[in-house]
Amino acid sequence: MSDSYPMLAISGFSALEWRGKGSLNETSGVNRTPDSQAIVSATTKKSWLLTNIDDTIDVLEEAVNLAFEGAPGPVHIHVPEDLTHPNQKVTNYRDLNLKITPILPESARVAEMQTFWPTR
Repeated sequence: MSDSYPMLAISGFSALEWRGKGSLNETSGVNRTPDSQAIVSATTKKSWLLTNIDDTIDVLEEAVNLAFEGAPGPVHIHVPEDLTHPNQKVTNYRDLNLKITPILPESARVAEMQTFWPTR
């Protein structure tokens, strides 16, 4: 985050049906389980918990755009195990609408720097 690198992290999450029941590796923050959402939120620009397969494209689009917005930085998406089952399908697929504006070098500044470090 301090180096302003855009990064998308995607991690697994226990099945939504087991939320708050103390399943193995559960980190929902419910019933005294660790709260991975709070932990990851402290070190990213934003973290999402995907709870509906139909939100996949919208969440992914928002995450990628946010990673590059303003000062670039990391974003995170939790994907619950039950959304990865073979019967789960993203039925509303569309291409992402990316609003990433490339930052181009200032040509005058590049020319100025070449006087200090001439190319061979």
